[in-house]
Amino acid sequence: VILAAAGLVRLGLDEQILDPLDPERYVPAGGQGALAVEVRIDDEDVQQIVSQIEDSDVAAQVRAERAFLFELGAGCHTPVAVHATIHGVRLRVRALVLSIDGEQRIEGSAEGELRAPETLGVALGRELLQRGARRILETQG
Repeated sequence: VILAAAGLVRLGLDEQILDPLDPERYVPAGGQGALAVEVRIDDEDVQQIVSQIEDSDVAAQVRAERAFLFELGAGCHTPVAVHATIHGVRLRVRALVLSIDGEQRIEGSAEGELRAPETLGVALGRELLQRGARRILETQG
């Protein structure tokens, strides 16, 4: 059984957490754990309020992950995983593309400047496409 660790901690069941899933081994789908707030483009008051709770590090991570997914043309039903992490002023993105049966796997990672997350996501997407991800994705239908 897989349960959210945060829920177990809230219930005081920390000791029941036996084997946390390491995102380096179990790479999640892009954007996992991030929350987004959608605001009308002309509503400056609400934009000002929302800007106070934005986490710029999380925003950079999500932008890199989404840029990677967009470069691949991947959606919710595509067997693609991507996870961005911050190390000081550097951003590291790790990703993989799988065939539906799991027999084919293309994976890679890239590291770059935190201030250019989209560039990093796109570059990693292009690299995996060139290394065989395009072929895998085209056979998915």
